[in-house]
Amino acid sequence: MLPGASLGELALLYNTPRSASVYGLEKCRLWAIDRHTFRNAVEEMIRRDLDENRQFIEKVAFFSKAAAREKILIFDRKHDA
Repeated sequence: MLPGASLGELALLYNTPRSASVYGLEKCRLWAIDRHTFRNAVEEMIRRDLDENRQFIEKVAFFSKAAAREKILIFDRKHDA
């Protein structure tokens, strides 16, 4: 693995066993995070992204007449893309 690479994130997200193991060939440093902390960090990043999208849509004149529910659907879809 290269510096900055990661493994096990899917296991942390989906509460499943890791699908691979990594063995160090040289002395290295390992950074670990527990499932709860990882999931909270991911959820916070998603919340920030959705809030940023919502703020952007609120500033675009084209969407000014859209209902709140329609705007929510728009920024939710933007996040799925």
